[in-house]
Amino acid sequence: MKDYEVSVSLMMESEFTVNVEADSEDEAQDLVKDQVWDDQLTQEIRNNRSINNEQYTAEQVMYDFDLYDEDDAWVVIMYDYPNEATALEEYNNNLVGGETTADYAERR
Repeated sequence: MKDYEVSVSLMMESEFTVNVEADSEDEAQDLVKDQVWDDQLTQEIRNNRSINNEQYTAEQVMYDFDLYDEDDAWVVIMYDYPNEATALEEYNNNLVGGETTADYAERR
């Protein structure tokens, strides 16, 4: 099984009314705006919200793997491979002389 990172983008809307005491329309709007941003109307927002648009983007997670030679010296980092086996296979395919990392492991 592979690892995926999924980005989620939800565009939501919430419509409701709030009763406040104020001296003017502008003051009433400011009071309610402050309540929204101070999280005092969270329950009303949640109860009245709807999703207007949604987007999901999945991307396979790729990992970097360090590979070492027979003296345990770092050789190379294999970038952007979905798993260690794939990185090792790619590394072995690019070795000169046909020797693989498994040959080294057997000698050890």
